[in-house]
Amino acid sequence: MYNFEKKIVLVNYKILTVLFLFSCFFSCNEKDELGELLKRAFEFKEKQNYSSALLVFKEAFEKEKKSERKAMIARNIGLIYLVKEDKTNAELYFKKGLKFSDKSSYYHQVNEVELFLIKNNSELAKRKLLEMRNSFADSMEVYQMLSFIYSGSYNENDEDLDLSLENALIAYKINANVVNTDQLASIYFLMDKYEEAASLFVKLKQQFPENKRYQFDYGQSLYFNGKEKEGLKEMQEAAERDSECKNRLNEIISE
Repeated sequence: MYNFEKKIVLVNYKILTVLFLFSCFFSCNEKDELGELLKRAFEFKEKQNYSSALLVFKEAFEKEKKSERKAMIARNIGLIYLVKEDKTNAELYFKKGLKFSDKSSYYHQVNEVELFLIKNNSELAKRKLLEMRNSFADSMEVYQMLSFIYSGSYNENDEDLDLSLENALIAYKINANVVNTDQLASIYFLMDKYEEAASLFVKLKQQFPENKRYQFDYGQSLYFNGKEKEGLKEMQEAAERDSECKNRLNEIISE
């Protein structure tokens, strides 16, 4: 059961890479048509309405003239296609991100990283991200992606949980948002630091009560921290309202 649960977290962790590494390098509050389009696109994305987000991002992409923001939009379109398990179109838009940006720019290099990862070349992705830390030291995405790679989510040979935690902590320090909180909590869990994981998952549970995965992960952390009764109760409540959590609980019980 112990090893199985760690694999479950890694699965969730891998999903996070796709679902949440959407960013807006430029302000989405700009008082122009493109700014409003991007604001709508990111609102759809936050609600996980990816079909609508894709349509609006594509509209923004066609209208955008600024190369760096066009590259940012291309990357987000590519990531949505990954959510839809369409690697062909994802790769197409990551390449467009390269085409419409200068080689030294942030989003040109981020799109390069995405192309390395989509081709399962985590070593080149890692090398590029380590280079980017020198030029873009304040970019939480660089640390997020390094943390994901070092977690072993892309390639087991890359696993170094100490380095994964180090990068996750830097990203969390830059911005303690939901993505970085979830990422840090997941790393703590993988490192058997269940008390630390629970302290973060409970925050997400309270902030997003409709997302039962956070309640389940909170319960799971309690369970492995020796609070079996309390943890099982949280997991069961989440399983009653969410089919994915139910499947995970069934797997635990069957072990």
